[in-house]
Amino acid sequence: MPRADLLPLKYRYRLLGTPPVSARHVEWSAIASTDDERMQPSDDLLGLALTAAERARHLRLDDLAARCQTPLEASWINHWPGEHYRLLAALVEVAGVDLAIEVGTYTGMGALALAGAGARVQTYDLVPWDQFSHTLFHRDDFDDRISQRIGDLANQDYFDSQLDDLRAADLILIDGPKDGVFEPAFLSKLLPVLRAGQVLVLDDIRKLQMLQTWRDISLPKLDVTSLGHWSGTGLAVAPQK
Repeated sequence: MPRADLLPLKYRYRLLGTPPVSARHVEWSAIASTDDERMQPSDDLLGLALTAAERARHLRLDDLAARCQTPLEASWINHWPGEHYRLLAALVEVAGVDLAIEVGTYTGMGALALAGAGARVQTYDLVPWDQFSHTLFHRDDFDDRISQRIGDLANQDYFDSQLDDLRAADLILIDGPKDGVFEPAFLSKLLPVLRAGQVLVLDDIRKLQMLQTWRDISLPKLDVTSLGHWSGTGLAVAPQK
C-alpha cells in the first residue's frame, strides 16, 4: 500500500474506513475550536444569517422539486434544515441579490433555486449542462435569467477573463469538486478582489477536504450548517476595505 501522505487528498481519507454512524450517507469530518480563528462573524453577517433562516422557514420550492427524476431527489429540495436550497432562495430575497454566480453547475439544483427566487444566475462548470444525464435544466431555462460558462476558474488566465463578472455578483455560491485543489486555488484569486458587501456561500465545508479551506478564509464568516446543508454550509461577507 502506498504511503497515505503521498495519495491524492480525495483517496487519502478512504483509509479511515467507514464512520461509526448509521445513516443514508455518512462521511468523516472533524471539529475544531473557533475562538482562535483569525476571522470572526460580524454583527451584520449574524443578522443576514438569522434573517435568511427566518425567511427560509416560510419558503417552498415545489416547482423545482417537480423537476426531479426520483422521489429522493425531490425530497432534497424542500428538506430544510439539512439541505440548502431553501436557504439559497432566502438569501437571494433578503440580501437583494440581482446577479448570483454559481461555481459548479452539475444538476442545476442550486442555479434553479437561486433563479427561482429572482436572481439572474451565471453558472460555471467544466462540463456543459446538457452532458449530465440527470440535469434538472430545460433548454428554455437559458435566457436572460440563467447562463452557463465553461472554464476552469482556478486557472489564472480564465479567472482574469471573468473578473469583471465575478466582482459584479452580489452572491457567489462555491459548489465545486471539493478535491482539496480547486477551492484553495480559486479562493486565493477571488478573495483579494472581492468588493465590499459581496456574499459568499460555500457548500460542504464539513467535508474533511474542505475543513482547512474554510478555516483559511480571511473574511467575516459563519458556519451555518445547522441552517443549511448537512455536509456543511459556510457564509461569508466581504467587508469594507
